[in-house]
Amino acid sequence: RTRMQWGMTQEPTAILTALNYFCQNVDSQIRIKEIGMCAGPENLVQRNGLVIGASPDAVILYPNNSRIEALEVKNHCPFVSNHKNSPKWFNETHQFRVSVRHAPAEVAPWYVPQLMMEMVCLGPECRSAVMVRQTATKGAVILRLHRDDDWIEEMLHLLKRFKTEFVDCETLPPKDFFWDVDAERYRDFVQKTK
Repeated sequence: RTRMQWGMTQEPTAILTALNYFCQNVDSQIRIKEIGMCAGPENLVQRNGLVIGASPDAVILYPNNSRIEALEVKNHCPFVSNHKNSPKWFNETHQFRVSVRHAPAEVAPWYVPQLMMEMVCLGPECRSAVMVRQTATKGAVILRLHRDDDWIEEMLHLLKRFKTEFVDCETLPPKDFFWDVDAERYRDFVQKTK
């Protein structure tokens, strides 16, 4: 809970980090606008029966509407719970300790679906997403993930399968449901995500 609260509280700071970086190093005319829920394209509903949406933290707008990127920020909480290896006196008086760590300089695989879905929902002209990973003690890392339309098609295929096989039938999915059918296809998808 502490980590989630930290992330929400620090979100504007990470957006400001992106604004400062892009205006100073890319183009002073770039604008960053906060945005709410973005609905997926209408053709997805018609083609797959999928009603989807995504909510990037903001969008990066380039001059003359030449380009749009999703902006996603992740603020890494400096507070970690004490554990059994800490001295007993420390755990009795301190529930948390400060962890000094660098922001990871990679887009972790578990963020890829979120960023790809944000690009889908912003439309075909959105060809990349920017992620700011920021820490309280060691600065920030700014990363870019390029749109992969083949990956997106596979993600939408799996979402449609999930919807058809479980949601529409009001059936609970079994554990590891995609490994049972089309295991090779799903394994390839997971490998590509890494």
